[in-house]
Amino acid sequence: MSGEIESKDQDTGESQITARWLKEIDLAGTHERAWRRRARKVLKRYRDETNADSDENRQAQFNILYANTEVLRGVIYQKTPVPDVRRRFLDKDPVGRETAQILQRALSFCVDSYDFDGVIEQVVEDYLLPGRGMARVKYIPTYAPMTNEETGETMLDHETGEPLQQVVYETVETEYVEWEMVRISPAKRWAKVRWVAFGELLTRDELVKQFGEIGKTVTLDWAPKDKEQDDEMFKRARVWSIWDKSSRKVHVVAKGMPSRRLAVVDDPLNLQGFFPCPRPVYAIHTTDSMIPIPEYTQYQDQAIELDNLTARINVLVDALRRRGLFNGKFTELEALANASDNQFIAIENYSELIAAGGIEKLFLEAPIEGIAKVVVHLMQQREAVKQTIYEITGLSDVVRGVSVASETLGAQQLKARYSNSRTGPRQKAIERFARDLFRIKAEIIAEKFSQQTLALMTGKDFPADDAHKMALLQQAQATGKQLPNTPTWEQVIKLMRDDKLRGFRVDVETDSTVQPDATEEQKNRVELLGAITQFVQGVGPAVQSGAISMELAKEMLSFGVRGFKVSPQLEDALDQIGQQKSGQEQPQNDTQAQQMVIAKESAEMEKAQFEAVEAKAKAREAEAKAELAEMRVQMLNVGALPPVQM
Repeated sequence: MSGEIESKDQDTGESQITARWLKEIDLAGTHERAWRRRARKVLKRYRDETNADSDENRQAQFNILYANTEVLRGVIYQKTPVPDVRRRFLDKDPVGRETAQILQRALSFCVDSYDFDGVIEQVVEDYLLPGRGMARVKYIPTYAPMTNEETGETMLDHETGEPLQQVVYETVETEYVEWEMVRISPAKRWAKVRWVAFGELLTRDELVKQFGEIGKTVTLDWAPKDKEQDDEMFKRARVWSIWDKSSRKVHVVAKGMPSRRLAVVDDPLNLQGFFPCPRPVYAIHTTDSMIPIPEYTQYQDQAIELDNLTARINVLVDALRRRGLFNGKFTELEALANASDNQFIAIENYSELIAAGGIEKLFLEAPIEGIAKVVVHLMQQREAVKQTIYEITGLSDVVRGVSVASETLGAQQLKARYSNSRTGPRQKAIERFARDLFRIKAEIIAEKFSQQTLALMTGKDFPADDAHKMALLQQAQATGKQLPNTPTWEQVIKLMRDDKLRGFRVDVETDSTVQPDATEEQKNRVELLGAITQFVQGVGPAVQSGAISMELAKEMLSFGVRGFKVSPQLEDALDQIGQQKSGQEQPQNDTQAQQMVIAKESAEMEKAQFEAVEAKAKAREAEAKAELAEMRVQMLNVGALPPVQM
């Protein structure tokens, strides 16, 4: 009896939790209902669906929204962003450098493995039209049955009897999220958002594949508007995956299953920010609300006026036709009015026509000068309205590729600088969004990817641990080879798995999403090479004379070069400066090093012995000279030798 009561209590609690989340989804949708209604109107205007389908009732329009959107689309996103992972403080940190290079290579591979440009382009379109762009990151592991290495047999779970699975490959991808299929808890700032929900439309087979037997009981509550509601082929179930930051859980619910959740997952990605998506990009964003505002709403009044002027111009231009009256007595005049080039019309009463004053007197044309003047004024007014719209949006004629031959270079540069002040923040918003996507990807790679996957993706081959590294060093010494001083996989994985250490030592950025100026980049490279050459020429003599050490000179050069974006190969080459002057001077292993030390000591001993022998010889020579001088003095005293003449 107690078991039944407990089961009922659990069912009641599950039903309440599910009802609560479905209510949260509805309230979030109501909170943004006005924006969604406006966004749909903007999309209809962009696609020109607001006009009549019939050519007879169609009104001429000037689709300024389409023109502005296409210009901005090309301005704010021009090329695929490239991940740029480096050491945060650019100091000498071999483990941090290799970790940054591994993350950068893994990110680059994952970006190239799917259509990343297509995702960002869709985000940009939502950013420019509805006013908010969103994308999420997905971790996609590939599983295979686990086999026994000795027997090759598939290993089974002792409890369920199912084959044990192991991850054989991993990747991370960015998925575009349609603006209609996102719900965000009401908040004024992204940091205050409690949960984010992503919607999907799933078929019956997809429900069963993802959620098992419960998927068979979910009601398919969605169908396209142009299809019959009772047609099962087109029906879907709208499923919401709610990422709750407070509990760090993912709740999967559907209106077609109000009694229970389809799934509950505890923090599947273990991200610091929890959400699998960065802060969305907003076209217009105020500090008092996160409800987007489509940019078109800021100049829609001018756009409507532009449409009205275009419609009036179209009607008046249609009235600008050469029309008139003629004397019906001369029926040949009608044939003359419709005659083609170099065609002459025969007339029977030619003399009577001449007597009546000729063709000039028989035709009476309708005046069109007044209509033409009105058309000119309307076109001028339309240009004025267009300039007003360009001032609102910040699209100068330089951005649109329009210029006047009489304009000076200074005037064009001023326009370009002004337009960049308006388009620059939009470019930075997309760049920031791409960078945040890369950071989430890098965090997933660091937390989830195995050593095997990282080695396959990056081509890196490090020793597994310190013991393996020591064994490789001993083997290299035995063969006379030299191994580079690289970290071990154990050190790299440890740094990757530690959130705090990784954040302190590795920074994930991206190059600009706007096409860089090739001339400026070449100029910077030439300046860097010139600075290196000048430094070497100035410091080289001081190193040779011993005024400063090679290590100090190398650190000074590395300090200057690290301020530039250089390749890891260049940094490695700088680290090797001074370590190998020549093959004979640089010892290849410990044995050769000992031999060189012994040879050096022997040379010093021989030099000392030679100096001692030379000193003894000089001492004997000095003694002999002294004895000779004393003997000479004695002989002088006895008169044996004549005195020396001065």
